[in-house]
Amino acid sequence: MMASTLAVLLLCQTVLYTSVTSKKVCGHPPTTDGISESTLKLVYEVGEEVTLTCEQGYLPSTTAPRRISCTATGEWTQSNLACSPKMCPIPRPLQPLAMGRTEAPFKSVLNYTCDDGYVMLGANESSCLHNGTWSDPPPLCKAVNCPLPKPLRDGRIVHDKPVTGATTMYGQGWTYECNPPKAPSYERGSCMADGSASEPPVCREVSCTIPVGIPNGFITFAVMRIHGYKEKVTYGCNENYILDGEAEIQCQNTGHWSSKPVCRAPCKVGIKRGRILYNAKKLWIADLKPNRVLHGEHVVFYCLNRAERCGYPVASTCHDGTLPLPECFEAKLCPYPDQLSNGEVYYEDTVYQSTINYTCHEGYSLTGASTAVCQADGTWSTLVPECKPVSCDLAPIPQFGMIIYDKTIRGNTTDYGVSGTYRCLPPYVLIGNSRAECTARGTWTETPECRVVTCPPPENIDKGYLSNNEQRDFDFMETVKYGCHGDFVLEGSLQIVCQKDGHWSEKPSCKESTAVDYNLYSSSLPSEIEQC
Repeated sequence: MMASTLAVLLLCQTVLYTSVTSKKVCGHPPTTDGISESTLKLVYEVGEEVTLTCEQGYLPSTTAPRRISCTATGEWTQSNLACSPKMCPIPRPLQPLAMGRTEAPFKSVLNYTCDDGYVMLGANESSCLHNGTWSDPPPLCKAVNCPLPKPLRDGRIVHDKPVTGATTMYGQGWTYECNPPKAPSYERGSCMADGSASEPPVCREVSCTIPVGIPNGFITFAVMRIHGYKEKVTYGCNENYILDGEAEIQCQNTGHWSSKPVCRAPCKVGIKRGRILYNAKKLWIADLKPNRVLHGEHVVFYCLNRAERCGYPVASTCHDGTLPLPECFEAKLCPYPDQLSNGEVYYEDTVYQSTINYTCHEGYSLTGASTAVCQADGTWSTLVPECKPVSCDLAPIPQFGMIIYDKTIRGNTTDYGVSGTYRCLPPYVLIGNSRAECTARGTWTETPECRVVTCPPPENIDKGYLSNNEQRDFDFMETVKYGCHGDFVLEGSLQIVCQKDGHWSEKPSCKESTAVDYNLYSSSLPSEIEQC
């Protein structure tokens, strides 16, 4: 009975569903971005109308009809309503970063950060609201404040800008000055990004060595003595030499002089015939008297274009005694190069544009140019270099170790070829090569290690025993002895040694004895015969 009732109910539901769905309806109205869906239903009857609206924060961008109807075909009438987001004006200080844009759409977010050394006052982000305004105004980035620097003992602090109050701002700096003749370990301090001021330096007495002269120059009005911090000396050059660099050098807080200037040599015009332009005058080379062009001065040579039968200018500049000549002038031969002490010189010819190559013997390094080119004026482009002995820093010492050099070492460097022997402090064992050598590359051979080495308890042998049967680990070079029971004799070494690889040397073995025991026969010997 229950089964037939259930079948009737299912049949009724099927009929009811067919009768309902046979009538046309419209589904959810079609929408685009920005159209409000809060009041829309999922199903509409034929003839029902819906008025489309824009969501909050959006504006209709067209005058298209907003009302749509559900038609008998189950479709909606057309609507071209489009909703565009409202725009927020980008704050003026940010417009240069917006790549030409002046507005941002609804729901946009601006994120703000401050540079190092600045703290933010205000919100670090702002959102474009539905009414076209920003949720928060742009924040301010205020410079970090630092406490005034600690006073300098035996000196004073000179600020770059006047300071009022007990603080200074990020980026502001100052100079430390010590009372003469002392110098600060460093001269500059500042307010740093983390809000701290530089720690004050130490004032200490500093002196510079007696100033050294320069080639082709002299020191003017200087007393040849040790100079104190910030004392100065002035250099000059001999006649026709040009000073390159600062004429005045100063004793620095490091105890070293600032860089010395260089006296640059004059040049000669290396050809005898031709026309040049020098000091705004056109003249024959033979009329250049004296034949001298100062460092840094320019000369224009006139080359002949034989095809066009005319001259064309080629400029050249004197640099420290060298005046390159144009290729249009006949080149000279260069002199044969000097021999290189502790090195080799390789070349094939000495004509214009020929090349010399310099190399040093093993254990020597080249100081200067490795190549030189024969120039048009018959000179080589660079001076002959030097081959100086290679040196190494002192050899690295392994932890728990030492090195014993084969010769006495003075200073902090050693010469190429110097060697030594590594040793380890007990109970450490040397792992690696015990010998070290300063190589031609200026480095030492590989450094060994000092390690603690132990061997496990030794094993017993068949028919034998250990003299020391301790069940423990044994250190490097410790020994144990073996013995044999009864009539067995030991074959091999009496003792074994703990080796540096953590293993014991080879164990002996116990073999049956083959010797004759003469004591067994001694009682039967005649009395007149002596026992052996």
